[in-house]
Amino acid sequence: MDFIEGLPKSQGKDTILVVVDRLSKYAHFLLLSHPFDAKTVAKVYFDQVFKLHGWWYNSNFHTSIGTTPFEVVFGQPPHLHVPYISSDSSVAAVDRSLKAREECISMLKFHLQRAQSRMKSQSDQRITEVQFSIGDLVYVKLQPYRQHSVVYRSCNKLVPRYFGPFEIVAKIGEVAYKLNLPDHAKVHPVFHVSQLKKHYGPTPMVATLPALDGNLQLRAEPVAVLERKMSKKGRGYEVYLLVHWSNGTKEDATWELFDDFVKRFPDFKLNET
Repeated sequence: MDFIEGLPKSQGKDTILVVVDRLSKYAHFLLLSHPFDAKTVAKVYFDQVFKLHGWWYNSNFHTSIGTTPFEVVFGQPPHLHVPYISSDSSVAAVDRSLKAREECISMLKFHLQRAQSRMKSQSDQRITEVQFSIGDLVYVKLQPYRQHSVVYRSCNKLVPRYFGPFEIVAKIGEVAYKLNLPDHAKVHPVFHVSQLKKHYGPTPMVATLPALDGNLQLRAEPVAVLERKMSKKGRGYEVYLLVHWSNGTKEDATWELFDDFVKRFPDFKLNET
């Protein structure tokens, strides 16, 4: 299952839920609209996928009823896949059809296994076993997919990706390590080995972490309020602020609702801007 989001609205829908069968690769494309939750997704799945393909729970034997739920409802055993033996049926057409089905399933399993082995082989070529010792200094990669800098960069490829270094204080399992992070850090101190990089050279004097928001993204701080405006809402008005942020230029300033801005940055002095 996966979601395709950010699409232009069409009849109120802007998201596609993709459900793919692992064996046949048969796919269902189901429409959703924001906001949706787990309950909404489950209902769409049951209404449009479950009703067509059943569910493994209903085909299993239940000791409480002495049979399967499928047989209780439909009065016959479920149609489970049993490997067909050639010439087991005396009807030629049935024999050909079942033999073709077995050949198709065998071919599918062969191609799937070959594709999985090829992808695993290619992935293993890029993987190197890295181990650290307690006391080592390592840099930590906070955001493996998106990186925002507290300083504006015209090219995002040049922004910092690792922070630290920090001391390893414990090994957790086989592939995770606990770091000695600053007291003000808002991230969990245990990291997967793939997010760490060893520090070489003399020990630096200070290791710091940037300020992070609730989504573990680097938090932009307000630099100045460039402009104010009022917007009519119902019978009243709302005040908006044009805020210059620390991760962009004045051209990147955004309009923020006054009440929300004050809640997020209560210490920011508006009268100084």
